[in-house]
Amino acid sequence: MMSADNGIYILRTPTKGGDGFEYRVAHAQAIENLNYAGVVGDWYTVVYFGNSEVHTGENSAFVAAAKEYEAHGWTEYGICSIKRDEEFPDIPYEKAKSLLYAFWKGYADGQRDREAREGADDVHDM
Repeated sequence: MMSADNGIYILRTPTKGGDGFEYRVAHAQAIENLNYAGVVGDWYTVVYFGNSEVHTGENSAFVAAAKEYEAHGWTEYGICSIKRDEEFPDIPYEKAKSLLYAFWKGYADGQRDREAREGADDVHDM
């Protein structure tokens, strides 16, 4: 049997101004993509959670997560919480989606591989 690598995730981020927290719920696969460094991780955060309802309380987020779980049935990781110290990225959903597409298209076209090789050559020339 193949791994589903999916779950229902509750993302907690500080509110703008840092006086509390907000929560977003999403069904997602490959949630580890949030751990990409820098803006790529931000783009994944927006793509996974950008269309989610924003909850101001943890309890309402867990209720929403339970409903989401029921809607999807079984998930490999169940319901999980993710706590972030940074505010939710201020990037429009469609923009984040197009930036990720362009990022990965660069890999598919070999652009990123060429850049990596050129960088490696520069290191060896030192």
